Amino acid sequence: MTRRGMVSRIIHLIVAITVLIGGPSAALASAPPSSTSRIARAADSGAAVSLSPNPLDFGTQATGTANTQQIIVQNTGAVTLTITGMTIVSPTTTDNAPGDYAVAPGGGDGESSTPRCSVPMSLNPGDNCAINVRFTPSDTGTRTATLRVEDNASDSPQTVALTGVGRLPAPRVSYPGSLSFRAARIGQSDSQSIYVYNNGDAPLTFGDITVTASGGDNAAADFTLDTSRNGSCASSTSLTPYNDCYIYLTFTPSDAGARTAHLRIADNAGGSPHSVTLQGVGAATSVAITPASLDFGRQQAGSAVTRTVTLTNTSGGDLTNFYASVYNNNYSYRNDLSVTHTSCPNGFNGRTLSAGASCTLDITFAPSFPTTETGGLSLAFYNNVTGGSTFAVFRRD
Repeated sequence: MTRRGMVSRIIHLIVAITVLIGGPSAALASAPPSSTSRIARAADSGAAVSLSPNPLDFGTQATGTANTQQIIVQNTGAVTLTITGMTIVSPTTTDNAPGDYAVAPGGGDGESSTPRCSVPMSLNPGDNCAINVRFTPSDTGTRTATLRVEDNASDSPQTVALTGVGRLPAPRVSYPGSLSFRAARIGQSDSQSIYVYNNGDAPLTFGDITVTASGGDNAAADFTLDTSRNGSCASSTSLTPYNDCYIYLTFTPSDAGARTAHLRIADNAGGSPHSVTLQGVGAATSVAITPASLDFGRQQAGSAVTRTVTLTNTSGGDLTNFYASVYNNNYSYRNDLSVTHTSCPNGFNGRTLSAGASCTLDITFAPSFPTTETGGLSLAFYNNVTGGSTFAVFRRD
């Protein structure tokens, strides 16, 4: 072979080698990604997923407090769904608080029995899991972020808009509109209390707690505060969240009739100062007894005689849990006297003698021994309105 022919063969060999080496490389570089590479980056055309709720709204809560809610992830496709990522992001300029949200390990207000999602995790068709998202506002106002979920569904990554509102911590309390006391005779007393519970997330601090007269009130002096009892709410004290105390008041009427005043409570809760209407009834005379005395005269031992007395409720209010009894000044013969409730309510069972109503009692004297005896009738009511009448019993055989 001539020198010129040898050079030509060498040149053709170099070109062939270049084609063998460069041609396939160039083809690989220009070819579209293989199906294997698409599966590796999670793009299985048979996988599908739904996330609910979307968006997720945490509502309003105090700054620095945490609340956990759930997002349910369900495999709605025909093949296994593989979850490969769950992150809190801020993909838009409107998201201002990605640091206020976190994918939580579990627990919280919104947790259910649904299995918790993890990374990586596979879900069979129709199965679901729960992503726990925790919201802890670091500032007041609307706080937003986005949850991003990566998987092998064709629309991966999916996103859920997260929103919540931060507010300053504050106490929360509810007071009754009014407080009623049982009827009491002038100079006697009845006590009631108001239950106070701080259902907020900051201490409830009391200012002045006072009894005042406003509008048509006529008896501010008849209602007094008692702060000496254990558990009392008191001015210049604080009640921590989820704790309670009582406001104790005593009603001692100075005159008959309806008695009213107002309790004024100043604190750092919304709506302060708060006002509670105080009302009670003062009774000059609780019960009129007719006749005011009884004389059974001379009775033989072993005999019995009955007299009737009429009671009229003159207290101005209903008398509840009415109870009547008789007593003998000579205790040795205490069983010689007895009382029968003929039409009057009997016993501490909630029965009532209404204002202005009358009823009758039968009092029986049955002497057991020759002597002179005296005794009386005693009346009692649950609302501390009491009355009585002393009567004389004369007996000899």
